[in-house]
Amino acid sequence: MRHAVAPVLEAGADTLVLGCTHYPFLRGAIEAAATGLQIIDTGPAIARELQRRLGLAPQAPSGAPATGALRLLASGDEARFAALAARLLALPGASVGA
Repeated sequence: MRHAVAPVLEAGADTLVLGCTHYPFLRGAIEAAATGLQIIDTGPAIARELQRRLGLAPQAPSGAPATGALRLLASGDEARFAALAARLLALPGASVGA
């Protein structure tokens, strides 16, 4: 991670914007490598905009019981993908189908 962040630090940046969907999974490693940089995570803002565009109700407050279901689709090894999804999303038992 230090190798990836080094050019940003060398350029004198003071802020790093996490603008990709998978960066929040790496945030801890990015913060450790980007000492001194302000980190902006765009994920929450993107989720709110998606809710708005889809006409969905705001997300339930933290700690509220979740409703609904999550179904993940994979074109590769379903068991491997399910294990990774459970680890990254903290959603054991998520349904995965090809």
